[in-house]
Amino acid sequence: MKTLASILLPLVLLGAPSTPDPDTVTAMARKAPAEFAADAMIRVASNAKLDARTRVKLLTEAFRLAGGAQHPLKLRGAITRSGSDGAFLERAYRQELDTLSLRLRAVREMLPLDGAKASKLFFSIPRPAVPPVHCEEIVVYDVDLYYDGLGAIAKLGHRDLGKLLKERVGGITSPAQVAPVARLLRQAGLNDADLRKLTDSFATRVSAVAGDDRSFTYYATAAAPAIQDLVEELKRRNLPALPLAEAFRKYLVSHLSGDRCADGHLIYNGPLTVNVMTGQPVEVIGSSTATFFKDRIMMPPLTGLTEQETTPNSLKGVAAGAQTCTDDQCKHFNDLSRNLAFTSEGTPREEAERKTDAWRASLRSALTELEAWQPGKGQTADDLFRDKTWVYDNLYAMAPQASRELVERSWIDYLKQSRSTVSDRGRWLLPVSALIGRSALDPANRKLAEMLSGTNDPVIALYIQVEALAPRDAATILSML
Repeated sequence: MKTLASILLPLVLLGAPSTPDPDTVTAMARKAPAEFAADAMIRVASNAKLDARTRVKLLTEAFRLAGGAQHPLKLRGAITRSGSDGAFLERAYRQELDTLSLRLRAVREMLPLDGAKASKLFFSIPRPAVPPVHCEEIVVYDVDLYYDGLGAIAKLGHRDLGKLLKERVGGITSPAQVAPVARLLRQAGLNDADLRKLTDSFATRVSAVAGDDRSFTYYATAAAPAIQDLVEELKRRNLPALPLAEAFRKYLVSHLSGDRCADGHLIYNGPLTVNVMTGQPVEVIGSSTATFFKDRIMMPPLTGLTEQETTPNSLKGVAAGAQTCTDDQCKHFNDLSRNLAFTSEGTPREEAERKTDAWRASLRSALTELEAWQPGKGQTADDLFRDKTWVYDNLYAMAPQASRELVERSWIDYLKQSRSTVSDRGRWLLPVSALIGRSALDPANRKLAEMLSGTNDPVIALYIQVEALAPRDAATILSML
């Protein structure tokens, strides 16, 4: 097992001082796009060596800067099959560079430093209004952090907890809000009277939520257990649970019998299960919640959902980006990668073969073609960036240490060139952050650290400094790869 010192050693080699000056890093951040600036300041403020006053000041500035982020709310990839646009976006949006997430991150960091100011900032955040998602979209909204933050504020001992939650958990319009609000009501420490009032209001809202099958299907595996837990809490306190169970039944019927997305079966957002006969992962779709309701939530006089109540009115609309790499250029580069990784018989090439001059020459040739790859007909710059990143990832993974420098140099040059062409900043930052993280996890790869430190891109330079001042843990880095 690697020691902490061995994991962090490469960060010193990134060209940043071993202990960068926070003021210098902050000055660099202010020149970056809003989400990068806010993210960098929040990470710098997480350094416990800084005094509390400085950290609060940085977090307050980050909170303000977050208003300029491209995305107002956090997004998640709804269909995340390997190679899909959703899978790439899921990792990109995990960086939490949207306005709401950045502000909540700042509040979370500030809570132990200045609870009163953190609360004031939190209450300046509008209650999230979650737009409906259409079947043609491959993403859904995620507002869990908001309700988690509300729970943390509530635990500070708010004088009128019932009133606070009434003001902040009303107006539910999206399936994305059902599970986090149910969890909040159960865990907030409400007295019996307030819990009953708020749960009855919540039930009324839940029964009226409709018309967003993409979000319903994605969040079905979270919503049903959260409702079950809240029902059980009501029973434990001898409070009426039937109104909530009945509302959830109406919620299920409204969605399961409504207009549904034709590709809903591609969504899986639950624990991994495997079919024992085929050995393949079992995908869980929204209709399985009908069984969950019958087995775990249903109570007299409610009945299980009938076939008519679970039969869609229509199946229409599929997400763009669920199937990627369909054009000839992308298929060509996938073939190049496959030929470098496997023999003509389909067996993996041995490391000894991948260390030969012939294999290295083939890698050089593939990289030359990759660098010249331009968007094809109907392909956007964002699409090309995703596909190129996929190929670079594959080449990096298969290249032995002696040849990996070729991939890294080409990749870094491409990242520098593409920042002005990729419309979504989170997309662009993902491989940048991943490469910086790789240098931290691979102490032997000093060349990567040197190449990163030698880049003249101001955002890459900023994040090198941030990593040295506030290094991420291995789990965070690995989640981006």
